[in-house]
Amino acid sequence: MEIDVSLCGYLSTIRRICLLFECIFPRPIRRTWGNWCVCISLFEKLDRTMIEGTRKYCPTEMEIEASEQRKPVSIRVEFLDGTFRSLLVDSQTLVKQVAGQLVKGMDIENEKSFALAEMEDEPPDDPERDQEWLEMMEKRKADQTPGRFKQPIDTLLDRFLEKDERVLDVLGGWAHSNAELPKEQRKTYRLVFKIRLFHRDEEEEVKSDQARRLYFVQAANDVVQGYYPIEEKDSLELAALQLQANFGVNEESFYQPGLILDKIQKYVPKKYRTKREHSYLENKILTEHEAFVSLSKTEAQIKYLSIVKKYQTYGCTFFTALRVSRVRKSKDPGEDVVIGISERGLVMLDPVTRNLNHDFELSEILTYGFKDNSFLLVAGNLMQQKKFNFRSMHGREMHDLHASTSLVCQLQDEKWSQCSNKYRHSSS
Repeated sequence: MEIDVSLCGYLSTIRRICLLFECIFPRPIRRTWGNWCVCISLFEKLDRTMIEGTRKYCPTEMEIEASEQRKPVSIRVEFLDGTFRSLLVDSQTLVKQVAGQLVKGMDIENEKSFALAEMEDEPPDDPERDQEWLEMMEKRKADQTPGRFKQPIDTLLDRFLEKDERVLDVLGGWAHSNAELPKEQRKTYRLVFKIRLFHRDEEEEVKSDQARRLYFVQAANDVVQGYYPIEEKDSLELAALQLQANFGVNEESFYQPGLILDKIQKYVPKKYRTKREHSYLENKILTEHEAFVSLSKTEAQIKYLSIVKKYQTYGCTFFTALRVSRVRKSKDPGEDVVIGISERGLVMLDPVTRNLNHDFELSEILTYGFKDNSFLLVAGNLMQQKKFNFRSMHGREMHDLHASTSLVCQLQDEKWSQCSNKYRHSSS
């Protein structure tokens, strides 16, 4: 939202008049002047905007209404398990301030591991639409027409927010993107607090039940999204553990058919949901669940994490991209991929089958960078190297995340080295 510079002098004059009235009349009298108080409040917001910089989007109706009532705006921040917290913000509240409020009280040692993201709501299961998507992806893979695609496939919005973004600008962006769309095509979004970077020594970091649950629900979400190359039987076993982690120890009559029938999309990956009846999957989950009925919620979460940690994609943050031989070579047909970045390194998955195409440990990533809407990577060793070029709207985000993982690993290695040296000296 741009402010016309020609209005600054006029607004400044009115602001001085308001300040003069503040000096002349005491607060009890000023409080009886409703419209005048609103005017002063809005001028204070304008002052902060002039100092902090212009807004990106026009305020939403919710923000305008709160300003008229001289109250903060209540926003809802969700977690991946569907729970949420309500926080109060104003027009200048930054993402890092909201994240700081959420981390506080969770007993999390490294708050940089967690971040606020904006996510687009996933539509309900639609077999016909899912089949159309699969057919479209197969056509893309088979089509070798030069210059066929400029960008990767469109996916649901899932973006970690920049620390210095204004929270209400994010909400304003949602309203702006929906403004020109017909009502039936409008999308819904939400603010989600989740893990940005998993750590090797996360056991030291997770000191509370709340923090441990964040690790669990994110791992379960990635399994359901299909980012783990697991067979149907293994996915049902994990779904049974997830069920126990959600509801804990209960009477036998509690775990009966119908408990999760309308929520099966939160337990089973789509590639298996589209092949089986939901009632069949629920019965299989309940059968597998019999082995875990005695576990507490915490025990089920720990067991679930111990299983998924064995997979190479554990702890990854995923991005869609289009791999090309040269970023700016328009005749290259390109190849759709899903890139996963973690503290362990980088993986590349097939977007349909989720099969692992490439896997590089952190030490094998020799150099990387981003430019415009692209991400570049050189991986291998001193004897043999391979260069990868990707087109992606997440180029900078991938670069920053990989830089963070490299720095964290370096600091952890230094920490372990210091501890090892200290142990040697004490032993000698």
